[in-house]
Amino acid sequence: MKRYVICDKRADFLHDVKMRALLDECECLITEISDGAKYRDLEETFSGQIVVICENMLDELPEGFEHGLSTSQVIGYCLTREGQGQFAARKIACLGLISSSSQILSMLLGMPGERADHLPPVSPQESGGDKGAGPAGEDFSSWRQSIYRSTGQSGQPSEESREKDRVSSILELRESRVRQETDLLLKKEQERTLEKKAVTVTVTSTKGGVGKTTVATQLACCMALTSHGRGRFQTCIVDFDVGFGDVCTALDYNMRGKTIEAWVQDIRKRLSGGETGDSVSYTEKEIQDFLQKKEDTGLYALLAPQSHTASLDITSEELQIIMRNLRENAGMDYIIYDTGNDLKDTTLLALEQAEYALLVVTQDISCAHCLDMLIRTLESIKFDCSKIRLVINDIMSAKATGISVAELEESFSYPCWAKIKHDPSIIRCNNFGKPVVFSASHDMTKQMRNVIRYLNETGEKLQAEEPRKGLWKRMFSGKGEM
Repeated sequence: MKRYVICDKRADFLHDVKMRALLDECECLITEISDGAKYRDLEETFSGQIVVICENMLDELPEGFEHGLSTSQVIGYCLTREGQGQFAARKIACLGLISSSSQILSMLLGMPGERADHLPPVSPQESGGDKGAGPAGEDFSSWRQSIYRSTGQSGQPSEESREKDRVSSILELRESRVRQETDLLLKKEQERTLEKKAVTVTVTSTKGGVGKTTVATQLACCMALTSHGRGRFQTCIVDFDVGFGDVCTALDYNMRGKTIEAWVQDIRKRLSGGETGDSVSYTEKEIQDFLQKKEDTGLYALLAPQSHTASLDITSEELQIIMRNLRENAGMDYIIYDTGNDLKDTTLLALEQAEYALLVVTQDISCAHCLDMLIRTLESIKFDCSKIRLVINDIMSAKATGISVAELEESFSYPCWAKIKHDPSIIRCNNFGKPVVFSASHDMTKQMRNVIRYLNETGEKLQAEEPRKGLWKRMFSGKGEM
């Protein structure tokens, strides 16, 4: 008897698969997993079973989940046409696009042998969402009918067969709904691709040493590694501290590789050749020639020059050309700008162009004071402050710092998207250029996933409430209003 472990976030879909297997009297045992925690609990029992994984579970499963299994034991299936790339990156065989419970059962059980590598992949074009359709247009519904006939049911249907037909009809309706949802998802993906403009997020602060670059780099890495990434959502981090940027060392990129300087030089050639700033346009391939990419994360990076003198004559016009092309032509879904600790032209450009501005603050009254001054300055120049979100970094106990996280939040009028606990291992990982978010259980990873969720779920900017001054009054009583 064949034994399968099917991992899919959709509990209803897993229930349909199991019910379909019972109705068709399939000789198989199916273990349903819709939560990564259950996988960890049962992982040691998977010996001799084929583990079937939906693309929506890749981010939920523990890192390296496939390493304890043979290549013939693991196989995946997709909900979107881009999903195959996620499995290809992990070197996992893929069934292709699966849209119904009957289709996945037909693929798994309708093939000879029990080895996953005997299962031929299904291309999105071949699957097409038709129930029961396999490779090369083969109809597995006839296979299911033959199994039904082999049970000896003929003539007047029995009460048992009528009940099976009733349940089967319910499942057919549910499968139709799944196909409709899948088609809608594909339509939305296609529409998004046509209007391909990246969502931009600027990470900044007004004080050094608060972990601004750490937040920016870890957020970018997490975007590239989560279910929103792995070939589905492309992410690029831009080091906009063009004079003293350190994204290169924080993520261990090639210090002698391409930087923003090379792109600026090419822009100057085009401008001197008669093109105007608005007309300077680059293709996706041309842009990638100026970027570096890490294979372990899939994260692209536009790095700051490694020489301070090389950055001195970079103009705002040149930076605007770069930002426009990154957003419109690079094929990116997300662009993260890491800025300097000031309000120079580069920082203001990045803030102005961003959909969201993440301001990093710690439980340090001087840092909070500087952040308050930054917000006041932005308000004075009519900056759209509805973009502002807070990230509280390096959190320690109120006893150790004298300021609680609650007090810090009360003192600012903007939503807090992440609260990152103090952890010395973060510094160690930065020193070796290894992303902390490689660890799914690390607090940094959880907080960055929160930010990603907010970015995907927030439809409108939130209006800031009137700030409360409790912290300022307590800390600066008798020192005047800030």
